[in-house]
Amino acid sequence: MGAFKEFLKKTPAYSQMFWLFYVAEKLSRPFRQKGFAEFREDFQVQELLGGVKTFVDIGANDGYHSSNSFYWALRGARGACFEPVAATFLRLKRLYLFNSRVACRNVGISDRTGESVMVSLRDQSYIPETQDPNHREMHKAIHSQAKDTCRVELQRFEDAVQGIALPHEIDLLTIDVEGHELSVLRSIPFDTYSFRAIIVETHAHNLDGGCVWTHRDLQAIYDLLSAQNYSPVRTTRGNTIFLGAGVSRSSMSAGAALDSVRADARDYSEPLVPQGAGLASRDLPRGERP
Repeated sequence: MGAFKEFLKKTPAYSQMFWLFYVAEKLSRPFRQKGFAEFREDFQVQELLGGVKTFVDIGANDGYHSSNSFYWALRGARGACFEPVAATFLRLKRLYLFNSRVACRNVGISDRTGESVMVSLRDQSYIPETQDPNHREMHKAIHSQAKDTCRVELQRFEDAVQGIALPHEIDLLTIDVEGHELSVLRSIPFDTYSFRAIIVETHAHNLDGGCVWTHRDLQAIYDLLSAQNYSPVRTTRGNTIFLGAGVSRSSMSAGAALDSVRADARDYSEPLVPQGAGLASRDLPRGERP
């Protein structure tokens, strides 16, 4: 079934008809409460903020599967989604074919402008020079098939949002770029744009709560956001949620948040997956299982 699903994803019809996901979810929304984020981050943000009217999704993938922003787009939020891989971007663009409130751009966000090589492994895409070696080994243990490579365009945040009707105070920023998170954050002019909540992929916990991967730039990410007056308030199985100054919350201390993410984390100097060993698929988040 998994092999057929991957084959289906590569057919032109799958991408061209991707708008059906949006229409189906839009029609069914009055009859059920459904989240789309991998670890219920959309419900967590609902609890913390009460709602989202504007969002920016960096590393949006196809915009639907394991999305931190699709829940809000269905509810009328205005937003911008950035996805650098052309084949994946086509699905994202088709998803929002009938929703003009969400702008989609086929670029990656970085602290430098230019082109880069992007490596794709099933639904995971990364820039080799910023991909965490431990994260790469974790995925190689599960996905043994050949990788695809392509060239992608990178832009700084303020250049990428040109022409998009975004306010300077945005409710939600979500970043999932497989190791490039620090470069994304460095590109954002926080003196121009502020966010009520920021979701950043910082770790991976298995079902038992053990940490199988921690972002190599974790401390630098916390330091950068702390300097901009963002505080960690929640950690899920894969992400940390930060809130901006002035947003009412019961905040974790940065130290406590780091400890919760690093619990049982392996040393970066050692391979995450020993030679000849493998991780069980139950150790990976839902969207990363075969």
